[in-house]
Amino acid sequence: MKFTLSWLKEHLDTDASVEQLADKLTMIGLEVENIEDKAKLLAPFTIARVISAEQHPNADRLRVCMVDTGDGGAPVQVVCGAPNARAGLVGVFSAPGTYIPGKNITLGVGTIRGSGNHGGGFVHKAGVAAFQAMLDSLADGHSIALSADVPKVARVAGLGIIKLAQASGRPIYPSAIATSRRLVLDNWDRTTINLPFGRGAGVAAEPLSVPNDADEAALEDARRLLEDRLNAATRRAYELVDGASGGGA
Repeated sequence: MKFTLSWLKEHLDTDASVEQLADKLTMIGLEVENIEDKAKLLAPFTIARVISAEQHPNADRLRVCMVDTGDGGAPVQVVCGAPNARAGLVGVFSAPGTYIPGKNITLGVGTIRGSGNHGGGFVHKAGVAAFQAMLDSLADGHSIALSADVPKVARVAGLGIIKLAQASGRPIYPSAIATSRRLVLDNWDRTTINLPFGRGAGVAAEPLSVPNDADEAALEDARRLLEDRLNAATRRAYELVDGASGGGA
């Protein structure tokens, strides 16, 4: 037999918790086998309202929305693929990490593994598969974060991210993060390990879009521009935490 707590309280004048009631029922011979708290499962979901919705500058089927999530915090930016997304729309919001009952999935941030170089190793290091996986993810409305290699001998941006932006129609947002407390290893790429309890700074440069019909020369120009903007963002991030240009990158 199944019954709700509200039904039970229609017949009992009590302020006891559901756990206390279950114990009492079991003690008088009415064993309670299970308690399902539907409200607890749905607690991460909030009723949200779209404050504004603008067309994504580089994707016809996406909308960039500012959303009041209903938790009393600041509005958050959500990239939405729903064609009816508009200001004033009320719906359900759930953040990454939320479990979706009935679907048996948990919202989260995924990782696409793969690497490449300017030679044949691109194939052997899963670069082709990773490139296609990123294209598919972007087409589904997701955003992708790529970390940049910073070798000791030169800072050179690769063409991979440029071609990804060209094929997907999505812009690149060059950005850099620096911390005042860090360890810089004496290895080939000067690996930096950020340490806690210090100052941190994040700098975002001007977005970079790559036209779909860009030729090889235009792609190279875009690559150099991305390289310049990444370097400028990195310098500025270290200036903010160190007060000196360049820092430990």
